[in-house]
Amino acid sequence: MNRKFLLPFISCFSFVLVGLPGIRAQVNHDQHLSKIKWMTFEQVTTVTKSSKTPKKIIVDLFTDKCGYCKKMDLSTFQNEFISHYMNENFYPVKFNAETKSDIQFNDQVFHLDRSGFHELAIDLSMGDLVFPTLVFLDEENQIIQPIQGYQTVDDLERIMVYFANDFYKNTPWNEFTRRYKPTNSRPVIDVNPNGETVKKKN
Repeated sequence: MNRKFLLPFISCFSFVLVGLPGIRAQVNHDQHLSKIKWMTFEQVTTVTKSSKTPKKIIVDLFTDKCGYCKKMDLSTFQNEFISHYMNENFYPVKFNAETKSDIQFNDQVFHLDRSGFHELAIDLSMGDLVFPTLVFLDEENQIIQPIQGYQTVDDLERIMVYFANDFYKNTPWNEFTRRYKPTNSRPVIDVNPNGETVKKKN
């Protein structure tokens, strides 16, 4: 799997970020009360092969013993904006890193490693297993970035907007966070430094 580690300056556990002034893109989240529609790798593979407009993938790596994983399930992932935005812009995959079953992904079969963790979890985390870890993959199923640690609603909003809108391709993380301010369910996006409107996926 071709690994791309583009953002080493993103903190593993928290993000000290400030905002983007200006044009507001709002989601009427009263109409989007559904929670995250978690998928398996098998389902993602099937969907991506048949889809003409594939999405990026976000993988939630967890274990049953991870307290902060459970905390994210009960808090961050329950937020209406987070669940809606993730469902709309990503294929969300929830993956227990201690799964014993073989898994085929990207034309490769992964097994349970002798360490007790799954080879796919080790691969996705780039060999640095910390739980929880959110792994972002592009539309070609290649790793963009694993993000370690518990994420608050604001943390995850920033990260998802950054990756979903491809800001990571040409905007440094610190520049993006200087100009983007999450509002807990109504993200604010302004204009870019050239004065052009920055468009955002809902």
